[in-house]
Amino acid sequence: MSGGDSSWTTAIRVGDRVNMMVDSVWRVAKVLAITESQFRCECIQQINGRTRREFIRKTSERLAPAGTKCAIPAAQPAAQPQPAAPEQAVAAAPLLPEANAAAMPFAGSELMNHFGATLSVNDKCDCKDNNKWRSSTVIGARADELHIHFDGWDSRWDEWVPRRARRLQPHNSQTGGQFTGDPKRNQQPQQNIPAGFFDPVVVDNSHKNWKRVLSHGMGDPQVKMLDSIFDTACKLQDVQRNIVLGRQYDSEKLQKDLSEFEAEVARAAASGALPAHASGYLQACKTIIRDIHSTLEETLRVKRRQALQSKEDLYFRKLQKQFYFVTIPSDGNCLFGAAGRGMKFGKQLSECQHDGEVKKHVDLARRINSEESSTIATDYRLQAVMRLQGDEKYAGRVGLELKHAVQTASTGKGNPTSKTLLEQMRVAFPGEDLMSAAETKKAIGIYCQVMMSPRVFGTELEAQALSEVLQAPLHIFYRVSKECANQEQGEFKATNIIGQEFEDLNPPVCLAFYMGKSHYDLLIKRHPSPDPMEVKRKEDRIRNRKENGFQKYRLVFTQCRGGPNENLRLRSIKFFKYSKKIDIGPPGHPGGHSPSDMGPSCLIDGSEKTSLIDLNFSKNKKSVLVFKFKEPMVVTEYELEYSKQNPASDPTSWEIYGDTKEDGLVLLDKQSDLKARDGSVGGKIDYFVKPKPKDEEKNKAEKSAKEQREGAVDNSSEAAGAEAKKDPSGEKKSNESESGGGATQETDAAELEQGVDRNNNQDAAPKAKQIDGESSNQEEEKKQKDKGETPAGAAMDTDTSAVDEAEPGAEAKAKSGEGMSKKEEELKGGEKPNTDGGEELGLNPT
Repeated sequence: MSGGDSSWTTAIRVGDRVNMMVDSVWRVAKVLAITESQFRCECIQQINGRTRREFIRKTSERLAPAGTKCAIPAAQPAAQPQPAAPEQAVAAAPLLPEANAAAMPFAGSELMNHFGATLSVNDKCDCKDNNKWRSSTVIGARADELHIHFDGWDSRWDEWVPRRARRLQPHNSQTGGQFTGDPKRNQQPQQNIPAGFFDPVVVDNSHKNWKRVLSHGMGDPQVKMLDSIFDTACKLQDVQRNIVLGRQYDSEKLQKDLSEFEAEVARAAASGALPAHASGYLQACKTIIRDIHSTLEETLRVKRRQALQSKEDLYFRKLQKQFYFVTIPSDGNCLFGAAGRGMKFGKQLSECQHDGEVKKHVDLARRINSEESSTIATDYRLQAVMRLQGDEKYAGRVGLELKHAVQTASTGKGNPTSKTLLEQMRVAFPGEDLMSAAETKKAIGIYCQVMMSPRVFGTELEAQALSEVLQAPLHIFYRVSKECANQEQGEFKATNIIGQEFEDLNPPVCLAFYMGKSHYDLLIKRHPSPDPMEVKRKEDRIRNRKENGFQKYRLVFTQCRGGPNENLRLRSIKFFKYSKKIDIGPPGHPGGHSPSDMGPSCLIDGSEKTSLIDLNFSKNKKSVLVFKFKEPMVVTEYELEYSKQNPASDPTSWEIYGDTKEDGLVLLDKQSDLKARDGSVGGKIDYFVKPKPKDEEKNKAEKSAKEQREGAVDNSSEAAGAEAKKDPSGEKKSNESESGGGATQETDAAELEQGVDRNNNQDAAPKAKQIDGESSNQEEEKKQKDKGETPAGAAMDTDTSAVDEAEPGAEAKAKSGEGMSKKEEELKGGEKPNTDGGEELGLNPT
C-alpha cells in the first residue's frame, strides 16, 4: 500500500492488529491507544527479550493494514524478503546505525556450520560482532582462522575469527543487505531521507543521529536553531506520552512550553535560513503542536467530566439521608419508567404512618422486573407523546427542541436523542435548511415519531406532558453549581418542579437526574416518623453497649500545646474498667506517619525511653488511634502519659468515641485545653451503666423469712418427737408422714431393713428430714413456676392448713396420706405402707 494512502486508518480501533515496520522488519502489532494523528502500537512478538511499544503516525510508510505485509509474527516470517537496493540501504542508515540480528529481515535464518571453511581472501560474508551482525570482507587467511574486516568501519576493529565459528555466515543472510558500518561514513544526499523520518514521536534514533542528518550542509547558527527545536519537540512528546498513559504532568508549564515552541518554529520558518530538507521537519513540528493541543483538550474534557461526576456523586450521597433510591434500568425509558413506578406506589406511600411501612413499599418498587418496568414505561411514553402531538400549545416548544437538537448534533455534541432527530430531519428535508423546517407540522410529526420509539431519551418537554398525563407534579433533583441554594433547614429542595398546578391533586413524584449520564432514578421520601422496630433495635443496641461496652474505641487528638505546626508526641495510654487496668494491644494509626522505632506500639511497651510521634499531625490537623478488643469491653477511665522530651508536642485536646457498624461513632468523652499534672492526664467515661448494689432491706426481709421457716420446722419436729415417745406406732406414722413430705424414700427403707431404732434419733432426724423436704419442695415449686404451671406444693400447703384448722394433730397423717405417689409406694416394696406397725417387715414394734 502506498505511503500516501492512509484512509484505512480511520477504521482502526483500540485492540485491532496492524503491520508495522520495526527496524526494517514488518511485524504484527496491536493498537494500544489512538490520538488524532498517531497510533500507539505494541509488537506481538518480543524483540531481544523485550516488548516493543512506540507511537507511530497514521500517515507513516512504516504502517500497513494487517496481513498485507506479513501474515505471521516476524520471528517466523512467511517469506524471505529480497535485500534492499544500495541506495535504499544507505538512505535508511541514519535510522538503523546498529541493527542487531533479531532486528534484521534475515535475523531468523538458520545458521550454517563451518561456513568459514569455504571462504578465501576478498570474499564477502556476514560476521557477528558483539551480538550484532555486520557486513564483512575477508582480508587474510590462515589454516584455521580468517582475518575479517567490518565494512564501513576503521581497520582497528579488524579481528581474526576461527573458520569453524558460527559467527561467519553467508553474505547478506543476516544483515539483509543493510548498511552496518559507522554512521559517520554514510554521506548520502539528505533529500533521500525516507518519509517517516521526520516523525519526532517515533524515537528510533539517538539525538546525535537526528542532529547529524538534519545538519548536513548547515552552518553553526542553523545547527543551533534546529537543535533547540529538536530538543523542545522531544520534551513535549515525552509529556504527551505521559498524558496518554495517564501519568502526572504540569498543565500550566505545558501550555507555556507549547506557546514558546510554536513561536520558535514560526520564527525559524519565517527566517528562511534552513535548507529545504529541514523545512519538512518544521512542518512535522507544527503537526506535533496541533496533536498535543488536541490531546490536552481531550484530557481536560475528561477531567472536567470526572470532577462533575465526583461532585454529583457527593450530592446524591447527601440526598440519601432524605430519600430512598430506586434504580431504574438504563435503557432509554428511564424517565417514563421512574415516573410510572412513582405513581403506582404514590397513594400507598401517602398513607404510611412511619418509615417502616415506607420501606415495605420501597422493597416492592425495587422488585419490579425489567419486563414489567418496560411495559409501564412504554404505556406512559405513548400517553405523553400523544399529549404532545394533540395539544397545539406544545407546537412552538417542539420546534425549539428540534432546533436545539440540530444545533448540538451538528457540532458532534448532544445526547443520543439529538443525534437521532438530526438524522431523521436530514432524511425528511434533504438539501433544505433544517432550522427553518423545524417549525413545520411535518417536523413535529417526525419529532413525535422519534419520541414514540423505545429506548429514546425523554427531554423536559416529555416530562411536562407526562406530568399532565399523571396529574401529578414531578420534583426533579440534580446538582447545580451552587449546591447550598437547594437546601432549606437541612433538607434538599427540588432543583426543578414540573406541573406545580397539580400539587393539590396528587403527591409529587420525585426523580433523581444524573447529568453525567442523562439518567433518571426514582426517589421515595423517607417518613419523618422512624420505624418503631428500628427504634427498638437501636435502643436495644444502646442498652447493650452501655452494659457490655464497645469492641472498638477511637481516640482523636485535635490540638497540641505548641500549636497546629507541631508533631504530636505521646508516651503511653492506659485504659481502666472500674479502676482495674485493661490489657490492650498496639492501636491502629490511620492517616498517621511515624518513624519505624516510634510507632503506635510504643504506647504499650512500658518503656520510658520510647514514645509515639505522628509526623502528619500538622498536615491532617488531627491524629487518630483505634483500639480493638476481641470482645466488647467497658472502659470507664483512661490515662495519657506525656513525653518529657518536647512539651510543645503534648496533646491538650481530644475526643474518644465508641466505634460501631450500625450507629457509627458514639462520643464518650471530650477534653480541650488541658494541662498536664505530673506528666500525665486522665479522664472518666460516664456513658456506661454502673452495676447496682443489692438492696439491703430486701436482703434483711429474705433473711428473716428464712429464719421463721426454720423455727417453724424445729417446733413441728419437737412435737412429733414427743408424741413418738408415747406411741411407737405414732413414731412410724410421723416418720412416714415426714418421708411423704419430701424425704428420700431409699433412706427410710434402708433404716427399716436394718432395724434402726428411731427413738435414738427422734430429736435430730425429724428436723433434718423436714428441712430437706422443704428445700426439695421449694426447688420443685420454682421449676413449676418457670414453666407457668401451678406448683403442687401450693395446693398441698392449702390442704394442710385446712387440716390444721380442723384437727391440729393431723398434719403428719395428712402429709403421709396425700403426699405419697405410686412411684414412692413401689420404692417401699410395691405394697401399701402398714400404719399399724412393722410386723410384716419382721420388726418388733416394742
